[in-house]
Amino acid sequence: MEVRKTLTNWITSFKQLKPWKKVIAVLGALAALVFFFILLTYFLVTTGSVVDIPSTKELVQVRKPVASSLYDRNGELLGKYYIENRSEIEVEDLNDFYKNALIATEDIRFYKHNGVDTRSLFRVLLKTIFLQRDASGGGSTITQQLAKNLYPRKRYKLFGTLVNKFREMEIARRLEDIYEKDEILLFYSNTVSFGERAFGLHTAAHRFFNKRPDELLLEEAATLVGMLKATSYFSPRNHPERAQSRRNVVLGQMAKYDFITDVTYDQISQLPLNLNYQAPSSSSEEALYFKEQVRKEFKEWTLTTSKPDGSKYEIYKDGLKVYSTLDVKLHRQAEKIIQKHMARLQKTFVDSWKGGRLYGPGTKLIDEKITSHPYYKSLRENGASGKEALNDFTSIGERPYWTWSGIENRKNTRIDSIKHELALLHTGMLAVHPGTGEILVWIGGNDYNRFQYDNITGARQVGSTFKPIVYLTALSQGKEACDLYDNQLITYEEYDDWTPRNSNEEYGGQVSLKGALTHSLNTVSVQVMFETGIPEVVNTAKTLGIKNDLNAVPSLVLGTSDVSLYEMIGVYATFAERGNKKPLHSLLRIEDKNGNILYESNEDSRLLGEQVVDPEYVDLLNDMLLNVSVKGTGSRIYNNYRIPYPICVKTGT
Repeated sequence: MEVRKTLTNWITSFKQLKPWKKVIAVLGALAALVFFFILLTYFLVTTGSVVDIPSTKELVQVRKPVASSLYDRNGELLGKYYIENRSEIEVEDLNDFYKNALIATEDIRFYKHNGVDTRSLFRVLLKTIFLQRDASGGGSTITQQLAKNLYPRKRYKLFGTLVNKFREMEIARRLEDIYEKDEILLFYSNTVSFGERAFGLHTAAHRFFNKRPDELLLEEAATLVGMLKATSYFSPRNHPERAQSRRNVVLGQMAKYDFITDVTYDQISQLPLNLNYQAPSSSSEEALYFKEQVRKEFKEWTLTTSKPDGSKYEIYKDGLKVYSTLDVKLHRQAEKIIQKHMARLQKTFVDSWKGGRLYGPGTKLIDEKITSHPYYKSLRENGASGKEALNDFTSIGERPYWTWSGIENRKNTRIDSIKHELALLHTGMLAVHPGTGEILVWIGGNDYNRFQYDNITGARQVGSTFKPIVYLTALSQGKEACDLYDNQLITYEEYDDWTPRNSNEEYGGQVSLKGALTHSLNTVSVQVMFETGIPEVVNTAKTLGIKNDLNAVPSLVLGTSDVSLYEMIGVYATFAERGNKKPLHSLLRIEDKNGNILYESNEDSRLLGEQVVDPEYVDLLNDMLLNVSVKGTGSRIYNNYRIPYPICVKTGT
């Protein structure tokens, strides 16, 4: 009753207030609510109640992570897993020009705060909460930026920007409790990105000036520090005028805080950039698409395996030796075959479009590529108008072009570069040992350094390679290879008057089940699909290992559903093993840094085979697939690759 009485009195008092006092009261209440919400969020974040905060032990270990090595099946080194490909420097390598430029520009109170500059905090919170800006400039200290570099921001459903800010603040405070100020400055300088995959000051100093960090001149140090605001936008190689202007801003900050005199500023700000750019060497690592697949399988393994202390193994930090199933010699030969074949196919493709509309009607596709380009977005975020940003895309300059013969430097516009890449054909190749499921060759795309999309795991329409699944289902229901079907055009009125056609446009007469698969006849394959039953075909596909959703429609037989090459190779490996399905895998053995064996595939019960289809029916199917290579659509394989023995194949477009 007392609470109710008190509330009634408040309401009565509020009603008696003058209008302007009511506004003040409401605003005060809202401010109190916002303040309470901020405090509550801060408490929940910093205590680790709603987000993961790295422990002191983890923050100590992250200082010096040990790279893990990846080997092929014969022990040849393929590459390494590391947090960033950088060269470490020591405190004495940081000259005063660089340190003063960094502190003057990024964090003038660096040596006075404990990781968070409370003087800037209120301004940052206003921008974060009311303007919802990620880049709330000026509030993030060097230590907070280090925290963000080490533990990138995550997506949260509510108030993600605020949560990430508080998370970085707490990590920054913990870092300051562990490391000395100069250690933090060094740690930051070893991890920060200067663009162009140049991580750390050592790499950046060499890349742009061909110098060691301790050799940098004042103007060079200021240029590198200036890049940190937006590495692409202020790139001294691509945008020297912007980079020089930004460099002078840094010099101005140094003069403002008495790191240099006004006379020095006047002299140095007039100097040109004088780059001595060193292009990055091409990666010496091999099988980079495969390397990413190994990482994924390693992560799955860690879900069920822990260290003796209960923590999880980390491939980027624990100095492990990972032995894979890949045969690197076979892999290299496959790359040569792809390069030769695709170079020829690329020329044929481009020639076939001469006089046509390769990019579709109008300029919509090109326009979309321009506006979604990271460089275009960077220009707009830094204040350029749409017209100004577009001017950068229409200006001529020397640019690297990826081709099947290697990188070629051409003088063209960025739009020309976009058109070139749109016209590129992309491919992938996966080879496995059917008896073990071991992956021997994994080429996920044209070049991992340029195109990270993996065509092996990416799902797309598989065309006629899906047909054997339909024919296997039919054989398991009692159909025989000699059963005859009419090769005629049929319109299916209940499916929007759909009329499946053969690729060769040849019709008439009758053809056997075996002949229909040999010549990949769509007319007959659809009839087989209907007779067999769409649900039954979908069930067979799932049994064989296809996990992607399949469209339960008649055109499924023509491969209109999206399925990955990885899954289809698993299906065909099961055919080769007469219906015995072996899980595809890339891991053979994992050792810790001391050589202790942590995992061996021959002891993994998950990799044991499972008989999923009666061998009798698979044998019948394989006989039909053998005919595809001898008399059917796959007969060219013998002429192209001089294969000395008959093989089972299925073509698909």
